[in-house]
Amino acid sequence: MLKIATASEQVASHLKQELLQGRWSKTMPGRDRLAKELGVDASTIERAMQHLEDQGVVQSQGPGRRRRITLEARSSSSKRFLIIPYEIDDLHGEYLLSEMVHRMRASGHEPSYSAKSLVQLKHDPLKVKAMMEDHPHDACILIGGSHEVLEMASKSLTPCFSLFGRTREVQIAGTGNRKAEAIRDAVNSLCRHGHQRIVMLSKSETMSHGLSGPQVTFLKVLEKNGIRSGDYNLPQWDSTPAGLRKCLEALFKLTPPTAILIDEWKLHCAIQNFLIHKRDVIPHRVACICTDYHPSFKWCDPKISHIYWDPLKVLRLIMAWVDSVAKGKPELRKTSTPGKFVEGQDLAISAGS
Repeated sequence: MLKIATASEQVASHLKQELLQGRWSKTMPGRDRLAKELGVDASTIERAMQHLEDQGVVQSQGPGRRRRITLEARSSSSKRFLIIPYEIDDLHGEYLLSEMVHRMRASGHEPSYSAKSLVQLKHDPLKVKAMMEDHPHDACILIGGSHEVLEMASKSLTPCFSLFGRTREVQIAGTGNRKAEAIRDAVNSLCRHGHQRIVMLSKSETMSHGLSGPQVTFLKVLEKNGIRSGDYNLPQWDSTPAGLRKCLEALFKLTPPTAILIDEWKLHCAIQNFLIHKRDVIPHRVACICTDYHPSFKWCDPKISHIYWDPLKVLRLIMAWVDSVAKGKPELRKTSTPGKFVEGQDLAISAGS
């Protein structure tokens, strides 16, 4: 759950940033001076100071004496990285983000998450820009950014990096996954197993600036296998839990697919749950391929069909950019990690499909 910071917590955070920048040394200014400067009452300053004491940032020297500063100012190579997640849930369940933040802190940097996600801001470039301006940072990492958002970020005065975003034709550093060949292998495998009614489910915002590379590959490979492609194969739907359910209900009402390619591991969980609860009315087994990867797949038996990519390589590419920012020479390179189709044991088409 997102925690809303109190006034004293916000003041404490601001004072800590000022200390990291080296604004004060040895002792903190007096309570009344800070209250006047920040436009808050003295009690808010006192509570903020207590927060800083609890964090080990300052130390009390007794009643009537100024607090001693125990936090070292940030070195010139230490940077503040603003991380803007795709969804707010990413802050809790994404192992890749957790490890990225851990490595940044271990390198002496100060990563922090934005107050709102790209989904909450409806991928509106102006709203994202306003949020970035309100959050002090030296560099920014955007996760799953749309073409429009990344175009805005590319013009930012601070270095920006795209993780899994739509960077095509945008001058911005970033990394992602090359899935086209793996998508081809996955669709060809389904066709060899006899599947004809194959659907790919991707969130609608991934198509806001035209189809992505994997989506184009998906439709082309269907055509090469003699399957006429159209809206049925790549439906657009409202990217909410209710929208996903409505889309699935419509798909299985008239022409039930025998195979589904699923764009995210979280969607894969939701769709598997839907199929389990509908097994009495869906007359055949549905082959599912997740075009994303999650470490939990290693624990699944039978094996889940999915597209594997190396998370450690992605982390190394992110940290290489972080290091370039710390050195004052931010790179603009776009890199990618190849995906590999891992075939599970559930692709055979069931009798009567």
